[in-house]
Amino acid sequence: MSPMAIEPAGDPEHGAFDRNDNADAVVRSIHETHVTYKRLGNTGLRVSVPILGCMSLGDKHWVPWSLEEDKALPLLKGAFDHGLNTWDTANVYSNGKSEEIIGKAIKTYQLPRHKLIILSKCGGYVGEAPNVKGDRYENAISRSKDYVNQGGLSRSAIFEQVEASLRRLDTTYLDVLQIHRFDPSTPIEETMKALHDLVSVGKVRYIGACSMYTYQFAQMQFVAEKNGWTKFASMQNHYSLLYREEERDMIKFCNETGVGLIPWAPLASGMLTRPATAKVPEGDRGIIKRVQEVAERRGWRMSYVALSWINKRVSAPVIDFDRIDRIAEALATKDKELTAEEEKYVEELYKAKDRFARRKHSLPSASIILNVSQQCPEIIANVTLCVGEQTMLRDVSRDGSHSQSSTSPALDAKGLATEDAGLTVDSREPIGLIRMACTETEPRVIHKSS
Repeated sequence: MSPMAIEPAGDPEHGAFDRNDNADAVVRSIHETHVTYKRLGNTGLRVSVPILGCMSLGDKHWVPWSLEEDKALPLLKGAFDHGLNTWDTANVYSNGKSEEIIGKAIKTYQLPRHKLIILSKCGGYVGEAPNVKGDRYENAISRSKDYVNQGGLSRSAIFEQVEASLRRLDTTYLDVLQIHRFDPSTPIEETMKALHDLVSVGKVRYIGACSMYTYQFAQMQFVAEKNGWTKFASMQNHYSLLYREEERDMIKFCNETGVGLIPWAPLASGMLTRPATAKVPEGDRGIIKRVQEVAERRGWRMSYVALSWINKRVSAPVIDFDRIDRIAEALATKDKELTAEEEKYVEELYKAKDRFARRKHSLPSASIILNVSQQCPEIIANVTLCVGEQTMLRDVSRDGSHSQSSTSPALDAKGLATEDAGLTVDSREPIGLIRMACTETEPRVIHKSS
């Protein structure tokens, strides 16, 4: 034996490290790890299965189902203790609050940064107030003096967004920076060079992309390859037993080119975790019923069936959790596999769906956003819109009710304008943001007072 060679103390899988305290610590670490790790595409980076989704961490002003700091911090600690070390967030989640909570968790619990894989996203607009969801209305918000150049995938926007994310996360680098959507208004060369430069200076280690058309993703990869720039290592797309349209081309393209798949909504917003109700779309009920049948035969939870199916097809799905016990439930799929017959059984009822149906916003594309001061008196704002030949006036009071002028169309019981008006004012939106949309290509604000 060479003088430099060290004889192994034993087999770590069987705990035969009795002569070495450090080795004992390794054995304990292995036994305490309840997660499997898989390579992200053809990179050398290994991510946890599943990836912890952090969209739900943040501020209830952004969405009412957010987990605020007091509940989010212990959830992150519990995830880390289980070995769930890959966390996916975005600059727009709760307008940066999700990233801030992750940064605070790292500091509060003294989590070793090098043992975490942090994914974030750029491209969306981060609102300056907690209840502003600027990422949903980028066509309008980009015209604001406060938000111009703050979103999209220009070189300037990407650099500013990444610096802001690093500050909120209190870290010097992102393991994976993902573009949240394709930006048709910015040259692909500009976007890909900016991303490459961030990798070159060490602020970002890998880059990824999220839901877009396959031809757009292929174009971006081609531009990067042609110029010798960093290519995308991952694709975070929509994929589950209830939405398989990505199998047509995106998944095939990624598999053929070594891009790791880290899909969102693998449990279809919980629909694959419980029996179908009357509210579930009719086309999905049969699939959910079959998932339920397989689960009952196996003595499993329904989520085990859905996750076992998708885990076989991707690098790692992204899942949001609201409780630590839900994490343990998801990790229980680690050693569970469906038979070929079971896979066929849960797949065969699937029917083609509208592409990106879940991604369509409820409001028309022509929209106006008005940020209204919280300091206004009882009536927050008067806005008169001219839409085609019809003029409408709305007074929106602090409690969300509406008073109408004679030119205004009638409101329904929920405080929403009737369809023939072509105008929608959503009174359920938290005060501070009024959303308006019309069916015309470009509504004109002809009067505004507060």
